[in-house]
Amino acid sequence: MRQKNVSFECMRIVAFLMVVFNHVFHYLFYGLDLSYEWNVTAVLMVIVKPAVPLFMMMSGALLLRREYSSKELRNKIISVVVTLLLFSLVYFYFDPELKGTDQTFILLFLNGRVSNALWYMYVYLGFLLFLPFIKKMVDSFNEKDYRSFFLVLFLLSMFFPYLLRFLGADISETDFFKFVFSPYLLYFVFGHYFINVKKETLDLLKNRSYLLPLIYVGSVVLSALMIITSRYNMMDFELWNNKADSFQYGVMSVALFIMLARMRVSSRLIEKGSLFLGSKIYFAYLISDFVIHNLYVPLLQKFNSLSNVLVRFTVISICIAVVCLVFSLIANALVDGCKQLIKSIKDKEQIA
Repeated sequence: MRQKNVSFECMRIVAFLMVVFNHVFHYLFYGLDLSYEWNVTAVLMVIVKPAVPLFMMMSGALLLRREYSSKELRNKIISVVVTLLLFSLVYFYFDPELKGTDQTFILLFLNGRVSNALWYMYVYLGFLLFLPFIKKMVDSFNEKDYRSFFLVLFLLSMFFPYLLRFLGADISETDFFKFVFSPYLLYFVFGHYFINVKKETLDLLKNRSYLLPLIYVGSVVLSALMIITSRYNMMDFELWNNKADSFQYGVMSVALFIMLARMRVSSRLIEKGSLFLGSKIYFAYLISDFVIHNLYVPLLQKFNSLSNVLVRFTVISICIAVVCLVFSLIANALVDGCKQLIKSIKDKEQIA
């Protein structure tokens, strides 16, 4: 269990860094002309795409491993809604990206459009609202049911939409597969299946340790080639970017999830650091877009002396990640302090 916790905390750190690099290098991806630097950026944009699927699979592994009482689930939902509301207010009133918007806060909040960094919170809230039903469903599954479930969802939420897109169909407005068969549910249940149901798979994969890296690298190469060749052929290269429902991104994300879940940390120092830092990632992820929007231009000017644009944006990404982590540490300390204060007040009331 301890090694599993270390693996998950490391996974959180990796996913968070992927989010930051994805959103920072986004400016290069859409701002550079065709060049060697753009090609490298396109590859990097592919590498960091599993960020949110990793969060989804971790959520499934953690939420579906046990039953929650109505009170526990209600408290989780309230916590997510309050956190989402607070960070949405911060983005709405202080994010330069939203200055001058003619839409009201309520409209943006209910529509999930306050910030790109918060959209996963809406998905996570959906997981919590449907958790009792999903839990009953997977508890009734046998091995054959799991395989059928994964196959049907994979074909209908990832493969067929991808195939239609590849054939030139415009499914952006009427994406039947996306709305009826969500790839998010596939990631959510797979995380539970691999970690809590098929635990012995970890041992079986030891004899084929080359397989997962091969699948992961192959998926990265395929995705990058599709984006790069599309742009060089004057096609809509954006069509192949940021598509978490495309099958190659799904395969890539699952392979990376399994590799990170199998990871074993031998250094006691790294283990302690991962357990500490990973548990503080939550607020860092939520504030990441806000920090990027406010610090991107100043950092770009500060590091303008770095001649290599890839090095410059890597340094900017690291600086932004550090700022987000510092904020998260402070926010976690404040939350823990408030909890302790409330607990002490309740204890005093009980004594009185």
